Amino acid sequence: AAQPRASYSSKYYGIYHDPRTGQFRGRFKDAGGSKVHIGCFSTQEEAAHEYNAALAKHGLESIRKMNKVDETGRLIPKPAKAPSAIEPAESEKKSRYYGVYYDK
Repeated sequence: AAQPRASYSSKYYGIYHDPRTGQFRGRFKDAGGSKVHIGCFSTQEEAAHEYNAALAKHGLESIRKMNKVDETGRLIPKPAKAPSAIEPAESEKKSRYYGVYYDK
């Protein structure tokens, strides 16, 4: 049986967990679409602050998602992804084949 894939994502934009090193890596895409590695960090928060600084340095604040910071300087996690719906969308209930339809 296949095991579920581990989640390497972080609660902040541009950050992911590297299970080989146990550290958090920061990266973003530059204006041309090439990936730019920021570095390895021991905490997600440190990595997220560096990610924001790198985007600002490259002038990408308006075209890339930045990690929001409250008035005290504390990072605000990105919104959680919405859970997938159990019932298919209206467009998925219809079939392109005659006589075939979604039955609940």
